Amino acid sequence: MMLKEIAKADKEPALLQQILAIAQSFNWSADATIQEWQSPYARLWIWTDAQELVACCGGQVLFEEANIHYFWVGPLYRGKGKGKAFLRALLDQFQENKVEKVNLEVRVSNQVAIAVYQAVGFKIIDERPNYYHDPVEDGWVMQLTFE
Repeated sequence: MMLKEIAKADKEPALLQQILAIAQSFNWSADATIQEWQSPYARLWIWTDAQELVACCGGQVLFEEANIHYFWVGPLYRGKGKGKAFLRALLDQFQENKVEKVNLEVRVSNQVAIAVYQAVGFKIIDERPNYYHDPVEDGWVMQLTFE
């Protein structure tokens, strides 16, 4: 597997369409996704096996803090440890780049994701009532601080 950060100039149309579809599965509109990518702090990481997209993560790195906005693992790769391995590779890259803490939000019902995040060291630090829609649901803010 290969972790790669996608530069703004390198967003190939086919990859862009895949990422937009993934973001929309998280109820992010195509316009919101494209607008986020225009931010100077926006980042996109992918994990591939040969030419196949296995996982992706979108977010921001602001000085010593990273924010994960979405974290996705392809359906064929779920339940096989790929998400945890991708997250660990991403966290290693963050540490190499002097990031001190990483934040994310997750639906309280997404127990699989929560278990993965906790397995690599994330802690629940706050709750956001009615944060998610379709369906309306609370969210947890989770944070990992590098020691």
